[in-house]
Amino acid sequence: MSSEIQNHLLILIEDVIDCRNKITNQKGGLEGFADWVIGKNDLRGVKKTSLHNLVGDLKRMVVLLNKDSFADSFNLNTNSFVKKAELFVSYVEEYLAKIGGSSFAPRIWYFYFLDVGDTNRDYPKLGRGLLSTTKDNKAVLKIPDRYDDDYTGDFNYIGDNVIFFDMWGNERKKRLHIKINFRQAEDDIMVGSYSTFDRRIYTGSLVLEQLTNEFVDLNELEPTFLSKVDNPQDFKEVKSAIKEYLAVKKQNHHKVPRMPAIDIDGLSRFLNAYPKPQPKNIEDRFLELESPIVFISAPQTSIKGDSKMVKAKKKVIKGILDDLKTELEKHDEYQVKYEDTDIQESYKMMKPFDCLRMLERTRFFILILTETEKASFSLIQLGWAIGLCKNVLFIYEGDIVSERLKSLEAINSNFIPKNRKDIIKQRNRIYRDIVSYIYAKRFDLGENHIK
Repeated sequence: MSSEIQNHLLILIEDVIDCRNKITNQKGGLEGFADWVIGKNDLRGVKKTSLHNLVGDLKRMVVLLNKDSFADSFNLNTNSFVKKAELFVSYVEEYLAKIGGSSFAPRIWYFYFLDVGDTNRDYPKLGRGLLSTTKDNKAVLKIPDRYDDDYTGDFNYIGDNVIFFDMWGNERKKRLHIKINFRQAEDDIMVGSYSTFDRRIYTGSLVLEQLTNEFVDLNELEPTFLSKVDNPQDFKEVKSAIKEYLAVKKQNHHKVPRMPAIDIDGLSRFLNAYPKPQPKNIEDRFLELESPIVFISAPQTSIKGDSKMVKAKKKVIKGILDDLKTELEKHDEYQVKYEDTDIQESYKMMKPFDCLRMLERTRFFILILTETEKASFSLIQLGWAIGLCKNVLFIYEGDIVSERLKSLEAINSNFIPKNRKDIIKQRNRIYRDIVSYIYAKRFDLGENHIK
C-alpha cells in the first residue's frame, strides 16, 4: 500500500515542478499567478521559495513512508502538503487555460540586424532572418547563409516586458542570447539586442517585425542579406524606420577586442595602442540606405569683406551648390544635401543636431570655407565628419587654415584639404575639384556590383 502512495507522491512532485516551470515561463510569471489565485481563498504560498519547500516536504514524505510507524498514520486524503500540491496543479491548469498558454507562441517574426561584412572589401548589409516560436516555449531562428548554423532553444519572460531567448547552434558550438522589449505579444515591431560569438564575442541591436498572416509557411520564407547594391527592390520594400534604426554600426554592432587585458596595465596599453578609426575598416562603415549622400557645408552668414565682396562670394557659392545638385542628381546616383546658411528665418534653418545626425549616414562631406568674421559651426561638422570616417574634401580660401589642420591629410587618407586663393576667380575649378573627388570614389562600398 505504501508503495502505491509513494508512486502517487512522486507523480505529484513531477506535476508541481512542471506546473511551476510553465507558470515561470508566462508573462507575469509566478507573481501574475499569485495575484490571480488570491481570489480562490484556499491556496496560499505559491512564491518560488514556498513551492521549493513544498517539493522538499513531499520528497521527505516519500522517504518516511518506508517506515511502518509513519506509513500507518499517513492519510493521503487529509495531508495538508498533498492537498496544497493538488490545488496548485489544478489552479495552474485553470490559469493556463484562461490566459491561453504562452502569448508569444505560436508566432513568426522577421529578425533584422546589421551585418558589417567579413572583409575590408565587403560592405554593410541588412540581415533578415526568421524567428518562430511554438507553444512549448521552444524557438527556432533561421539566419542567412553566411552563417552555417540555425539556432534552436527556449524562451522565457523576465518581468512583465522582456522576453529572453536562450539558443544554441545546430552543432552546439555557438550560443545565442536574445532579449526583446515589448508591450504586448501582438506588437508589430519590437526592438532588442543579441549576444553571441564567432571567434570574437559580439553584441548588436535587432528589430523584430511580426508576420501576422496565420498561413505563413516558415519553410517558404528564406533568410537573406539585403542592400541597395545586391537586391535593391527587396531592400527598398523594408520599412525605412527599420533600416534607419540599424544603419549606424557604432550604435548597433560591437565586438570585444581580440586581445584581452591581462591586468590594468595591459588594458591601459591596449587603449593607448587602439587603432584610430579608418574608412577602410569595414566595422567603421554604415549601412547605405538609398543613394549615397553628399553633404555640403558652405558658411555664408559671416563672410568677411565689404558688402560688394560678400554679395559676390554668396553668389559664387550658390552657383556651385546649384550646379553640383544638377550634376550629381541627374541620374539619381547621389543625394546632395546642404544647409543654406543665408536663410534668415529661424524656422527654416536646419537645427545643429540634425546636421550632425545626418553626417552619420553621409558618405561624403564637402566643406567650402571662406574667411569669416566669426567661428563657423561648419568646423564642428568637419570634426564630426573626420571622427565618423567620412570622405572629406576641405576647400578653403587663402591662408585661413592652420598647418596642424592641414597635416591631418598625412594620417587620414580620406581627408583631402585643397587651398584655393580666390573663391570668385577659381569658381569653376572648385566645382571641378568636388565633382572629380566624388566620381573618383564612386566604386567604393561595393558600387561596382551595380555596374
